[in-house]
Amino acid sequence: MKKTARIPVPTTTSERKKLTVEIVDHPLVQHKLSRLRDKGTPPADFRRILGEITLILFTYASRHLPLTDTVVNTPLAKSGSRILKDDLLLVPILRAGLGMLTPILSLVPNARVEFMGLRRDESTLEPIQYYSHLTEKNSEMYAFILDPMVATGGSVLYTARSMRQNGLLHVTIVSVLTSQSAASRLEKESGDERLYTACIDPELNERGFIVPGLGDAGDRIYATF
Repeated sequence: MKKTARIPVPTTTSERKKLTVEIVDHPLVQHKLSRLRDKGTPPADFRRILGEITLILFTYASRHLPLTDTVVNTPLAKSGSRILKDDLLLVPILRAGLGMLTPILSLVPNARVEFMGLRRDESTLEPIQYYSHLTEKNSEMYAFILDPMVATGGSVLYTARSMRQNGLLHVTIVSVLTSQSAASRLEKESGDERLYTACIDPELNERGFIVPGLGDAGDRIYATF
């Protein structure tokens, strides 16, 4: 697995052949992650802190977005400026991914949003699709999969493959926590996606939960303990 402190912007899609992982070890992210891990953090605080971490993670994850030159009129003169070149697509994996959506939309309010609904088969730990709203689109659009926890890796792999089947070439995964086994699986089975995460935890338990982790993110977001 390639772990880098700084990821160069590719000029062609052929330059990256394997999953690229960046652990965002910013002090604010690590501080807030500790609050998320704490079982005593109530749902309202959990939702707020998740949103704060998401904003920082997405800021890092969007560094490779292409810009185009433009000119704007300031109150004093014309100014050469740069704006995002292409539309963005956000795909939260239901239900926990919704906790990451609203914060990102505060940064990119005109982004397109589509959804993937997956539940886990408790015997195989593999994802079962119960809802999907993915449409064919411009292959050059930059897309982001949102999922707070990448435990087995099955859900993000399923989603990334579905998105590529719909023509997308640029897919980035944004996650708060990732297990080591999921990172290894993604390295073997994914395309050239990027993964931005706050931490890679060492193991999964017999139920497929990340350890030490932070519990079930969906339950903690929506107080469905």
